[in-house]
Amino acid sequence: MDKKSNKKLDGRKKASIALLILAIVFFSINPIKTHLLSTNLKENDSDKIKIITESAKLKKQAKVKNVSSTTKPTSGNSAPASNSNQETSTENKATVGSASNENNSSNTGGEKNSSNEPINFESVQSLNLDMVRDAKGNVDYSSAIGAISIPNIDLLLPIFKGLDNHYLTYGAGTLKANQNMGQGNYTLAAHNYPDYPKILFSPLPKIKSNDRIYITDFGKIYEYKTEYIKLIEATDTFVINDTPNKTELTLITCNNDGSKRYLVKASYIGQSSFTDNTNETKSLFQLN
Repeated sequence: MDKKSNKKLDGRKKASIALLILAIVFFSINPIKTHLLSTNLKENDSDKIKIITESAKLKKQAKVKNVSSTTKPTSGNSAPASNSNQETSTENKATVGSASNENNSSNTGGEKNSSNEPINFESVQSLNLDMVRDAKGNVDYSSAIGAISIPNIDLLLPIFKGLDNHYLTYGAGTLKANQNMGQGNYTLAAHNYPDYPKILFSPLPKIKSNDRIYITDFGKIYEYKTEYIKLIEATDTFVINDTPNKTELTLITCNNDGSKRYLVKASYIGQSSFTDNTNETKSLFQLN
């Protein structure tokens, strides 16, 4: 074999090796990205207890401030009793509202549920590494409006108002602007991440009929009983609508390939006080 042929063989070998290296790099990129994303999601998940604790503490401080402001003695001439009560009521709304969560309206005369508001999934991005990393600097740890706990599937998450992409890397978001816990059809959505089945709403497909679901606005705990879980089309937005004379909870997340949605329906059982030093509250929401 002459030198020219040897050079051709060497060139083919080098090309083959280069292609092999490119193939290895190409096929290893996705697992690397998945690993990094999972790692960052786990870090976010570890902060959920801190978010729930800090948000509950803020709500408690706002409540104490509210009570203090309404019981503070006034100097000078007193206003007529009817006017005084009216002003107190207005002050209550302003103080609690400044703590700011949509569920406070249930105690302060807020608006009723907005039943026909569509699910705006178009604004929700798929989980990606940049978004999860960016969330660490864009999420206020005391801004949760509540929390959800499903003990039988080991699910515990903070609840945030709306479907902000950064906040959805930490917890669940509300699907209607003016809904109240324990009233109408309270609806929540969160991500399903198949590569890490313990994160966010990923455990939801394991839920069973009669499993208890607890949500709180840090003022009360609302208990629901699971009726069923099923797959629905992504276009089935009617599931968030209120049903006359029915109080229920609706949970929604994507299936593993994102083509459909898992829908969980639960019926309302009752409510109890959220007191951060009771065994029940500590057990359900793992308060520090």
